[in-house]
Amino acid sequence: MIFGGSLSNAQSLRSSRPIGLLPAGCAHVGRNFDITSADQLTPGVSTEADAKRLLGEPITVQRNPENGHDLLVWQYVYGTGLGAGGGQKLAISFDEKGKMIAIIQRTQL
Repeated sequence: MIFGGSLSNAQSLRSSRPIGLLPAGCAHVGRNFDITSADQLTPGVSTEADAKRLLGEPITVQRNPENGHDLLVWQYVYGTGLGAGGGQKLAISFDEKGKMIAIIQRTQL
């Protein structure tokens, strides 16, 4: 017996479609954003609000308790059932007044 049924019942549960023809799924983490929009931000001038307006809401915001600086991170990663995929990550630091300090990480996969 297989899982409480007979072998013939288990065989009838098999798909008649070959495995190679299964639809490819797609998965993603985060929200897609235009990483080139970061080029419009200027250290010492641009604010957190400016960054959110251009890039959307970040996936995480980390506050440094020692100096009150925020690190805003945007990330989007995707993959398919075929193994192909890619993504991008952008991390920008802001001072305690919400002014941009610098782009800390900018990666396209």
